[in-house]
Amino acid sequence: MAIQEEKSRKRKSGEAQLEAATDGLRKPQLRRHPRLKIRRCLMSSSPKPTSAPKERRLNRASDTAGTASTADTTPLCLPGTKVSKCAGCGSPSHRLNICMKAGLLDGLIKGCPWCNTLEHSLANCPETKHDLAMQLEVIQMRANMPSFQPTQDWVDVVGVAVANGHKPPNGFPWTTQFTKTLRGSLSLYQRGLDRVGFNNRKGLPIDPDTKDWETVQRKFPPFEGY
Repeated sequence: MAIQEEKSRKRKSGEAQLEAATDGLRKPQLRRHPRLKIRRCLMSSSPKPTSAPKERRLNRASDTAGTASTADTTPLCLPGTKVSKCAGCGSPSHRLNICMKAGLLDGLIKGCPWCNTLEHSLANCPETKHDLAMQLEVIQMRANMPSFQPTQDWVDVVGVAVANGHKPPNGFPWTTQFTKTLRGSLSLYQRGLDRVGFNNRKGLPIDPDTKDWETVQRKFPPFEGY
């Protein structure tokens, strides 16, 4: 009887040792690292980059108290700029909106800078003639450059726009008289614009009669009737 109990005890002891050894060989269960989980969440929640909204930007020209423009400008997105050459002089280096080739007699540039065409004038442009904000942009665009309109015409446009709550441009076109005095230098200024690009234009002369809105109002008061 004692012998059987001894055998039973040894058998149970051997089974316990075998079970312990087997448990030691079992692979531990992998645990997700909390840092990896956080990183995965951050990656999934990161916003995808989106393109900046397209917008029409206004040319800026300031520092008009001196004799030359020193301000950088930003280009307008004009429909006519998609054409391959200037409608006025035929140059492939620019479009009519930054052409400097003014008429020898009147000191003005013909055509429509907005549409890059000679088929209609700026005053008759179907895109701008009923939109004061767009007309102001064209006037600003021609700051320290020959004008597409007689001086009093664009002065009146700015006056009406300001009366309707718009801010006056930072710069203004040359008068026809001032343009004529620079007739011999216009091609030089044009080459400079074509070389550096309109966005980086600097050094264009400032007409003392149109250097700022206060001066313009004083030099060209509104017509008050006969």
